[in-house]
Amino acid sequence: MSARALLRAIVALILVRLVLVAVILVSPLVTRPNNALSGDIRRFHTIASSQGTPWRDFEVEYPPVTWLAIVAVDGGAVYPSAVRTALSQVACDLAIAAALAYGWSRRAAFLYLVVGLLMLTYPFIYFRLDLVSVALAAWGLALARRRRATAGGVVLALACFAKLWPLSVFPMLALQRRWRALTVALATGAVGAIAWVGAVGTAGLQQVFTFRNSSGWEIESVIGWFVRAFGHNVTHVESGAWRVGASAAQWSRPLGIAMVLTVAWIWWRAWPRRDDRRVTEAIAPLAAVGAFLAWPPLLSPQYVCWLLPFTALAWYHGERTMAWISSAVIGLSTLQLYVIRDIIWGEDQALVMVLVRNILLVTLVVAGAVKVSRPPRAKATSEHPSLPTPEELPAPI
Repeated sequence: MSARALLRAIVALILVRLVLVAVILVSPLVTRPNNALSGDIRRFHTIASSQGTPWRDFEVEYPPVTWLAIVAVDGGAVYPSAVRTALSQVACDLAIAAALAYGWSRRAAFLYLVVGLLMLTYPFIYFRLDLVSVALAAWGLALARRRRATAGGVVLALACFAKLWPLSVFPMLALQRRWRALTVALATGAVGAIAWVGAVGTAGLQQVFTFRNSSGWEIESVIGWFVRAFGHNVTHVESGAWRVGASAAQWSRPLGIAMVLTVAWIWWRAWPRRDDRRVTEAIAPLAAVGAFLAWPPLLSPQYVCWLLPFTALAWYHGERTMAWISSAVIGLSTLQLYVIRDIIWGEDQALVMVLVRNILLVTLVVAGAVKVSRPPRAKATSEHPSLPTPEELPAPI
């Protein structure tokens, strides 16, 4: 694809998003009372309108940066808040594409915009705030790759105060020998955590780690699916999610340890292949983020957007196996929203769809772990003919 054709394709994909959000905002999917798309918006409005200090005077299941975003997009009522949230998330979506263009190339941005269409088949992602963390993480890594170590480290640390999952890609900086960026990220994160705990105590950490002290297994989570299938058939709403059973709380610590060990093992096994950008920028981060999705007792459909930039980079680096699996996870997670009532009611076909998605997610982690464990080649390269070196990185759009 020529440079001019590529730019036209990028513009077209951006216009698709702008037109889509404009249509959605004036449709009954958002304007009618108690619509499904604005479920999280109602929770955001409740948080933004609560009096007192968050985490101390009232419970908040989100870290500080996401709380700030919630306050910023609140419009005083549900519909204005929905409009502001949608516009902010479109901006985040385009910011992620811009980060990939700046840090890698326009082709990487194009691939991201294509893969992102999977989540727009049911455009709920624009009525959540999960793209905030993805945009911050993408820009943090892009800045570090372009030798903006201090800025990259600070932005990547901020991503962890939007959602916790960016912690899983911190080791990428070590494998790429970006020590200053890693040091800045860790230092910024430590200062931020100390300031947060100093202001509200450990209550904030507890509410975020347990998603507002929830005890049940979310019915679409990897482990929750089996708990429901073989133990409990009655579902209930808890902290805004459909859950089953009440044993997730007692398993939270061992599951957290297992998740950390899985992520650490993936990056440790990737160390001998640290000069292969296909490993450090696609395979390992996809497997690590996949582990962050597979282990916890909560797996909401919007969480799979964390995979988006690394899926695009997998396509960019020619890592088709991981890219196809990740794309399938993203696509199936979005399609599940069309049968969410059947999933809640326990219809067989809907539950099979969830099971297939979960199997693919686990496969993503396992496949990545196997690939990073392979011995490095004599000359480890990304095998992508147009991959630039750090000194040859293209200018942003």
